[in-house]
Amino acid sequence: MVLGDVANSMVLHHDLAYIVVNNSQKIEIAKANDFKHTTTISGFASPRYMLPLGNGKALATNLVSNIINEIDLAPTQLPKRLKYLVMAILVGLNN
Repeated sequence: MVLGDVANSMVLHHDLAYIVVNNSQKIEIAKANDFKHTTTISGFASPRYMLPLGNGKALATNLVSNIINEIDLAPTQLPKRLKYLVMAILVGLNN
């Protein structure tokens, strides 16, 4: 696995590491204990930060627009776009 260009942030959730790679427009998922790659979630414009919600979903902010992507953490799902009036970066304040 090649990680990609500009790994911006990482969050540990359960036994997985979610590595947000914004220039490569994806989130790489690896096992937290050994960092072996498990899957990739793609379909983002420029993801920046991720916030797991605890219900099998997560939110990912976007660097270039006021869009928050809703992610189903089942690896076969593509992210959905949610539009908010507040800058997407603010989602991290609840963490």
